[in-house]
Amino acid sequence: MNEDLLPKNAHLMKYGVSTLAPRIDLPDTDGFKKDTADKVRKVFTKKLEELREEFDNTMEKIELNKLVLSAEIRFEPKIGIHYYLYQRFDGTNFLSLISPNEWKEHEHLGTFTIGANGVWESVE
Repeated sequence: MNEDLLPKNAHLMKYGVSTLAPRIDLPDTDGFKKDTADKVRKVFTKKLEELREEFDNTMEKIELNKLVLSAEIRFEPKIGIHYYLYQRFDGTNFLSLISPNEWKEHEHLGTFTIGANGVWESVE
């Protein structure tokens, strides 16, 4: 064996420098990579489902607000009060303070309240 080819500080090396040194076995990282990839996929899939659900809820609220804001409103709505959306016989919508129990003349489309942020919410 040619000693000139070996490093001068061979005894400090963390790895073998000759063929007589113990064998270096590299860990099998394929299993680790596969397990990690599966975990990451599950995390991102769950996050995407949450985002999709939030998007759908937001779109539903947008459509609801369009419906209420496109209706005829002849008063300034106050926060926390229930308002009733009706449809006239000619197909136009209007907002009223009169509940469906008190008034059966028009089709009741829903009960709504307005929040401090100006967003209309459906009242079940």
